[in-house]
Amino acid sequence: MVFSKFFKSPAKYTCECCLRGHRDAILCLAVSNSGALLASGGFNGLRMWDLCQKVQLAQPPQIRSPQDPITAVAWLAPNDRIQETLCCGTALGYIAIWRQCPNMVVDFEEVVFRKISGGHEVMAIASDTGNGTGNHIILATQDRCIQAWTLDLRNHFSNMFSVQLMTSIPCAI
Repeated sequence: MVFSKFFKSPAKYTCECCLRGHRDAILCLAVSNSGALLASGGFNGLRMWDLCQKVQLAQPPQIRSPQDPITAVAWLAPNDRIQETLCCGTALGYIAIWRQCPNMVVDFEEVVFRKISGGHEVMAIASDTGNGTGNHIILATQDRCIQAWTLDLRNHFSNMFSVQLMTSIPCAI
């Protein structure tokens, strides 16, 4: 094979465990910043797992329609907090943010649930810390928009700006 002299053989991976929880298609996955938690979204909602214990955590409360799958998930960048924070987007344009309850590994509380894009699918989510003032969250939606939001330390979620692309639907950011 031509490529064999340029590329090493791929590493052999073995299945360490099987995480069961979804009964339908999984559309997105994200590992927490600490590496301890895994979130997955799909047609039957959000699931979270403790990767150290290899167990599914209790599902955070989800006020959503079965016709509104989770299409994007991202763990927010840590912001001098111990708690993990998860941001999810849905096919109907909702954004939900869950923050880990203080001193609790398995409990999360919903701090934001809002329709952000006139019913257009959230395609991608990215974040960074906002210089100690909270998180900046960037969302890409199916209606060709890129939106920048701020989640401050008091869980106030506010729009910074939005731009609409002329010809491209953003699939990743």
